[in-house]
Amino acid sequence: MTQGRLFALMSELYGDVPLERFKKMKEEFCELDEAVYDFMLARQQDKDTDGFFACMIDELADLNAVIFHLAGILGYSQNKLLQIAGDKIRGRIKNPDYKRHHPHKNHVHGVQAVQGVQDMNN
Repeated sequence: MTQGRLFALMSELYGDVPLERFKKMKEEFCELDEAVYDFMLARQQDKDTDGFFACMIDELADLNAVIFHLAGILGYSQNKLLQIAGDKIRGRIKNPDYKRHHPHKNHVHGVQAVQGVQDMNN
């Protein structure tokens, strides 16, 4: 399936509202976090990790798909996101503070706060 067709299918199935896709991204990140924890715990306990590793990769793929879709909704390709990240990595070789200004840094609740404001307005 082409990236364009995948994007269209995801938009049809899941919509194209950025806030909803941000919430889904957070959900998928939490699932990946749990899978990584389970994998690391299995390794620490000398258990067979093949199934845990496969689960971790599956969750990583899910997160990647949501990031791909969200980026497209916002008008960016994954290649463009990699270029932006690469620029920061290269810039931080010479200047560790390159593009480290984050106007959102003091926001504690992120997406939940936005959802709460929307709920209050409805």
